Amino acid sequence: MKEKSKEFMEQCLNDSGFKSDEIKSILGFIQNNEKEKLKKILIKHRCCLLDKIHIEQKMIDCLDYFIRDMIKEGL
Repeated sequence: MKEKSKEFMEQCLNDSGFKSDEIKSILGFIQNNEKEKLKKILIKHRCCLLDKIHIEQKMIDCLDYFIRDMIKEGL
């Protein structure tokens, strides 16, 4: 794998929703070749993002049901 620049990694992590202190920790894990710690924090963050998506999807489903019901009632 090609070595990525620090700026590139920081931008990707920032775009993924990591806070600046988390980014510093992650870059430290990369620099120190702490693969297990790196993997754990990335997977945990991914799971949190996915949980947020599921919550938002449930809200959309509820709104869709409400809209459909209102249309059905002629409102």
